[in-house]
Amino acid sequence: MASTIAYRPIPQEELSGDQFCVYVANRLVIPNLTQEQLGQFRDGDINLDMLTKEYVQQLDYQFCVVNGSKEAFSLEEACKQGAFEGKMPLLNPAINYSPSKGVDSL
Repeated sequence: MASTIAYRPIPQEELSGDQFCVYVANRLVIPNLTQEQLGQFRDGDINLDMLTKEYVQQLDYQFCVVNGSKEAFSLEEACKQGAFEGKMPLLNPAINYSPSKGVDSL
C-alpha cells in the first residue's frame, strides 16, 4: 500500500530547516552573541547549530492535547494573535503583528 506525503513548498521569505530552531537562532541566539563567540565562529570552533541546540535544551515546554488537526490549527492561530494570556508569541506571531504597534494593530 503506497503512502502519500504532503508537500508544501517553502515560500521564498522562509529559511529552510526546523522553523522553531530558525526562530530561536534569529531572535534569541544571534542578538546575544558575545565578541568572544564571534571570534569562535570565525575560527570554526563553534557554529550556530551548537548554540541554538544549547539554548533550546534549557527551555521549558508546554503542550495541549486536542481532538484533531482542525482544533490544533485553530488553537495555534488564536495563540499567534495573542489569545494566550493576552501576550503575542515572541517567535511566531500573526503575520500582521508588529512588535512596535502591539496587539491592537491586528
